[in-house]
Amino acid sequence: MDNQEKVYNYLKSFMEEKGYPQSIPQMSRDLNIPEHEVKEAIDKLQQSGRIKITTVPKKVTIEFCD
Repeated sequence: MDNQEKVYNYLKSFMEEKGYPQSIPQMSRDLNIPEHEVKEAIDKLQQSGRIKITTVPKKVTIEFCD
């Protein structure tokens, strides 16, 4: 499984359980992937339309589009 799929699955299950997205540093530690690769995977997920990230002050939401 590539990093993009790992990050996607992690985000989706974490949000289903907790209701909010995990931080990039924590995802990096939990997945044992460097932070820059987590950021890159998230960028690719957005570009491909698999997720949509909305940021408002003090709140980030992620919508899964598949």
